[in-house]
Amino acid sequence: MRTSAALYALCSILTSGLAAPSDDMRQLRTACVSAANVLNASLNGTMTLNTSMIIQEVVWQIGASTANLNGNSTSPSPEATTNSTNSTLYLDSTYLPYADSLGTLSEACTRRGSIFHQEQNLPVYNTLQSLAIAVHAYGQRLAAAKLISLHSTIRTITAGSDIVNAESFWANNVNYPGRRREPNDE
Repeated sequence: MRTSAALYALCSILTSGLAAPSDDMRQLRTACVSAANVLNASLNGTMTLNTSMIIQEVVWQIGASTANLNGNSTSPSPEATTNSTNSTLYLDSTYLPYADSLGTLSEACTRRGSIFHQEQNLPVYNTLQSLAIAVHAYGQRLAAAKLISLHSTIRTITAGSDIVNAESFWANNVNYPGRRREPNDE
């Protein structure tokens, strides 16, 4: 838990201003898609890539968004409004694309971890754990603020599961998969 407290403190310091939650979600989606694109592009020959740093940048952005929500905790969100029937209008239209982009990022991490790579597995594994914690904390905070619906909360759980699945591809004790032997190498 000390890691989470340190992450929140760091993100609070890094946050320059309070952004609207929907703007944060759009930026998070863009960050996840960009990270996934870099990881997918690296599958075509770039063996040396700092996967953990790419994922860590997404973790920091999620932490900053959570800090923004925590900073707004004393005042009601201007985005959670009610309509004429007094039912809450949630931010699901911006949250669900963000949650889907986490699945895309997880798939890219899975592909990257399953091929030959020269980076160590442990830093990436630890960063994926941090990502799973940050995603859960952000989703939980949005649900507590009643900014997302139950359906979106389920997508948070699914995104977390995708991240944990990606972790398994980086859980080996060795630094990188062994070199494949060609039939003529004997």
